[in-house]
Amino acid sequence: MTTEMERLKRAFEASGTAVFETGAGQVLIKNGKMAGKDEALLDLCEVMGI
Repeated sequence: MTTEMERLKRAFEASGTAVFETGAGQVLIKNGKMAGKDEALLDLCEVMGI
């Protein structure tokens, strides 16, 4: 797992919200729902249990 994924996982576990920077911009994950779709997030969401 990358450092960025670890940081996002901690932020998500603490607040239920994480923002993931992608080539297409930011994707917000709030309350277990993605506000955007990005193939790069599949691994991250799996790690977070979403």
